[in-house]
Formats: sequence, C-alpha cells, structure tokens
Amino acid sequence: MTRSLMNICVYEDPGLLRFWPLTTTKPVYDIFIGTGTNVEKIKHHFTDVAQIHLYTRQHLSQVLGEKYPEAIVNMPPTEGETLLINGRLVVNKVVAETLRKAEPGCVFYVGGEVAAVKLAEPDLPENFWQSLTTPGKRVEIPVHHLTKRELEANLVNNLWDIVELSPKLILDEVFGEKTSYGQRDLVFARGEVELDNHVVLDDRKGPIVLDEGVVVESFTKIVGPCYVGKSSRIFPNSYIASCSFGPVCRVGGEVEGCVFMGYSNKRHYGFLGHSVVGEWVNIAAGTTVSNMKNTYGSFRMTVEGRRVETGRQFLGSFFADHVKTGIGTMVSGGVKIGVASHVYREAQTDIPSYTIHTPTEKIELNIEQALETAKRMMSRRGVEPSKNYLDMLQNVFNMTAEERRSAGVVKKRFSFYNTEGSYGHG
Repeated sequence: MTRSLMNICVYEDPGLLRFWPLTTTKPVYDIFIGTGTNVEKIKHHFTDVAQIHLYTRQHLSQVLGEKYPEAIVNMPPTEGETLLINGRLVVNKVVAETLRKAEPGCVFYVGGEVAAVKLAEPDLPENFWQSLTTPGKRVEIPVHHLTKRELEANLVNNLWDIVELSPKLILDEVFGEKTSYGQRDLVFARGEVELDNHVVLDDRKGPIVLDEGVVVESFTKIVGPCYVGKSSRIFPNSYIASCSFGPVCRVGGEVEGCVFMGYSNKRHYGFLGHSVVGEWVNIAAGTTVSNMKNTYGSFRMTVEGRRVETGRQFLGSFFADHVKTGIGTMVSGGVKIGVASHVYREAQTDIPSYTIHTPTEKIELNIEQALETAKRMMSRRGVEPSKNYLDMLQNVFNMTAEERRSAGVVKKRFSFYNTEGSYGHG
C-alpha cells in the first residue's frame, strides 16, 4: 500500500480530567476499551499515514515514547496534510474512512465537542502545540474559518462510558478465526488458545474473542460479548460476562461488565461488577464491589470536584494502576481508587493516590515501598520497569500530594500488627 503524506496527531483535550485517576499514569487515548486502546484503533485503521504524532502531558512523554517507539511524542508535524484526532474519539472503519476522504479545512464535531480537525498544512501557532502538553491551559484550535461537520461516532466523555461502550465495541471489533464452540458460531480465536474440559462459551448475546495464548480452565462460563486479551488466564469455576480483558490478566470468581487494562489479577472468589481495573492491580480473595443500590436508583460520582449524575443503575468502581486490596475488602459502587493505593476492609469514598486506606486510618504510602512493590509485581510477569517508568510513578507521587493533604491522609508508619482490627494481606 502506498503511504500517504498525511500526518496524524492524537492529542488530549481537557476532557481527560474527567477520567481521574486512570489518566494519572496514562494518556486518555491509552485507556483500554473494547478490544484495545483508542490509539491502537487509530493505528489499525490508518496504516497508510506518513507519521503518527502523540501529544501528552510531560510526565508521561518518556514512557509513552517507550511504549510506541514508532510514534513521535510531543513534537508537531512540520509539513503535509495533518489530521488532528481527539484522543477520546473511538475510531472504527467508518470513522477512519470519513476522516481520510474529507477535504482539508474541515472540523468534525461529536455532541458539540471537537473530535477531529483536518488541515492542509500543520500551520498552527506554536503556543497551540505547546498547550497540548498542558491540557488545563489549552489554546483552542482556530476553527472559525473551517468547514464544520458532524461525525457519527463515539466520543468517550466519562469513566462510566468505558463500562457502557466496551461490550458494544467488541461487536464492532470482532477478529480472529471462527471456532466450533458456542451456539451461534460467534466464538473467535486469534492464534493458539487452550480450553479445558467443561468450559461453556455462551455466544447467544454476542461474540466471544479469545486472543493468542489465552487459557480458560474447567467449569468456567463466559457470556458474550467478551474479549480476553493475549496470554490471559481464566481460572476454574469462574463466571465471566460482557467483559474486556487486556493482555496477561489473571481472572477468577464472578466478573460482569468489567474492563481490565492489562497485567492485573483477580485470581480468587469475590464479585466484581461494572468496574474498570487499571494495570498491575491485585484484587485479593473475597474482595467484592457493589454495583447496584438497594434503592435501585442511579449512581452519582465526584468528577472534577462536583457530584454528578451518571444515569447508570449498574456501576462499580474504578481502580487506577498498581492498586492493591486486602482479603475480604468491600468496595461501594461509584468509588475511585487512586494510583498505588492499598485498601483494607472497605472503601466507601474516593481514595487519593499513594494512600493506605482502612476504616479508621488514611496513611501515606511510602514512595520507596510503592516502587519496590511495583517492581516485584512486574517481575512476576517477566517485566522489568524502565527508569522512565519508575520516574513517572515518582512524579505522580509528587503531583498528588495535594490530593492526600485535602483528604486528610497523614504521614506515619503503617503496620498490620499495631492497628485496630485485622487487615489481611492480598
């Protein structure tokens, strides 16, 4: 295929702030949804472009460059047709073709928000490109002279959209070879997979996609639509429904309507419903997340300091990267747990990053301990974190100090053996 001269620039707009705490350690376009991240969807549908440019906040730029070495990070195109894509835009085949065929000089809107802009040349002011690394100080794209068009697409607006959209996107993103499993021939495998005896793959409500290296152990039922990412394992006696699991996840128990970003563990019994789990999370045995109120009403959540209505009757919680729970932990619906925090017994309100949370105490997690824990967990999956990755976690610790102070988190030594009650390890 002949490569076009078009450049693609994927950027974060201020909407990323609504995705705290998931976007603390990753760009909004690198959140897993459906069968991959938004930037992976863009790469899949634009294989013919000259270059992909990724813009993000400075503390994430080095790690992003390591993850996507073929992309140019935080540097604008210098010439040629340029397509700017809002990182919250979900790109599929139809959206990609619409943007590709459009004439330069168009701005595309979804629900009143800018989703994409196509320009003949990347002749935007220097302060605009600089502002893309600090979304809170955004310089708006000068669109007054551009042709305005509506785009039929999904623009992910809130955390709970990840839960709602993922099953729908699996339907749109099915790939792999058909297998003989299921009732409707909607079970697909991409490469070698291993299914033990007495596994039920129920595809009556939607397709089930098993990526390369997936293992599903005995007496497990998977209900579609469902995607299980590369080298993930579903443990025996599990019930999985309408979920998306990124690569190298370990999942057991009852899990419904959830998204796992990748490299996370929920090995044991316990219910997890309509929740989002970041990377390198460990959800301990007996951890249960409430996803419905006794009143059957919809959930409210705190977003950018305000309580907002989600409109969702079923909604669980949101776990940022490197979160750990203790055994038997109970988590209320609509709760957000910040980066690397440890939760023991219960969580009924949002928890700041790097916090040890118990029913009676909120203690700051020592950063050196947090980094050492991260290295230990990652080594169990054969991953050695780079210096840039560890520096990013250190920077996040520094950046979230005010979160902890405002929430009353104190600095002192925490021990399982000198606290009131028992806080089981994960």
